[in-house]
Amino acid sequence: MEYSRLVRKRKNIKNENGVFSKLEDLPFIGKILIILADTIFFLLHFFVIHKNMRKGDIVIISFHRLGDTVFTIPAIKEIFSHYKNYKKKILCYPESKKIYEIVFKSEELEILDKSEFIFGQRIATQKAREKLKRLNPEIIFDLTGTVTSVSLIFNSSASTLIGMNSRFFKGIYTSFVKRRKAPHLIDSYLDIVNATIPIERSKAIYEFKKDFNPNGKIIIHPFAIRDAKAWNLTKYISLAEYLNDNYLVEIVSPPDVLADNIKEEIIKKGIAVTITETIDNLIQKLKECSIFISNDTGPLYIANLLGKATFTIYGPTNPEYSLPFGKYHRFIQKELECSPETGHQFCYTLAGIYCPVYECMNKLDFEEVKNSILAFINDIDLQTKNNPIQ
Repeated sequence: MEYSRLVRKRKNIKNENGVFSKLEDLPFIGKILIILADTIFFLLHFFVIHKNMRKGDIVIISFHRLGDTVFTIPAIKEIFSHYKNYKKKILCYPESKKIYEIVFKSEELEILDKSEFIFGQRIATQKAREKLKRLNPEIIFDLTGTVTSVSLIFNSSASTLIGMNSRFFKGIYTSFVKRRKAPHLIDSYLDIVNATIPIERSKAIYEFKKDFNPNGKIIIHPFAIRDAKAWNLTKYISLAEYLNDNYLVEIVSPPDVLADNIKEEIIKKGIAVTITETIDNLIQKLKECSIFISNDTGPLYIANLLGKATFTIYGPTNPEYSLPFGKYHRFIQKELECSPETGHQFCYTLAGIYCPVYECMNKLDFEEVKNSILAFINDIDLQTKNNPIQ
């Protein structure tokens, strides 16, 4: 899916394992179904496993949106570090490949297009399974943990298969990891690796190397995958106008999202605007900035991966689960009665999908955001455009 479609997508996004989670909670029927599933997968592995296995190859299954792609990188680094003598492949979507190429080599990446999945991109086609079969790994790490990855790997001949998923699919894995409910999202992927590789969860695992100079520009990305997660565009423009008096400010937008009349209005205010047609364009633009300001959205986490300072405006999601680590990252969130509780990733409206009012974003005052950002800029000593470093 292209970057613009990722941002413009507004239809409800439901947890792919939601149905299975509900079935697990049924005291009698759930247990019977789990026993049945375990038996089926045991028999399947008994007849399939070890056939034509290629000794020493590893495949990492990672089908994610932009932000979660970034969150998997510390776990994948641990796999690469531990299995130095193995040939390794990351199986991912095309847009994730662009992100992984920031860290890993192109030859270590293998694409599966979303057209190779059916039923709402949930079930792998025979073509997709054949591609995995040709790779024929000894070890599979499933960092996706949904029906999508299960449909791809259920008949794999890999001798070792590590992953997290619904309890119904436990029988597929040789090492099954229960999906954690506590933050951080990076930890959920490290848990999978830690099932077979001992990991010392030091600060260095979570933080990406800083890479910005104090006289770079401030880039503002005012959009999110859905309206409930986006602060008001007019307020973002006002923020850009205010900051532009003293700093180099640019607003970045995917195509077909920013209306032409609004774009013209922004340019008339003396603020630069760039339309990033692809993820490659976005990444190149992010490399130019010192600070990236946005909502809880994929581009912000790519900026973190690139070593940029970030400021996040959170609404119906809990910052504890996704906020970048380190002193060069800060956030603001309007806390209301309906805000996500401790230990919950989303508010009760499933991250705003079922929210009719978006109060957490609408009640976040311009002055609050402006003052928080100014304090952040002061803390990291960003230079004004009138006083650049010599």
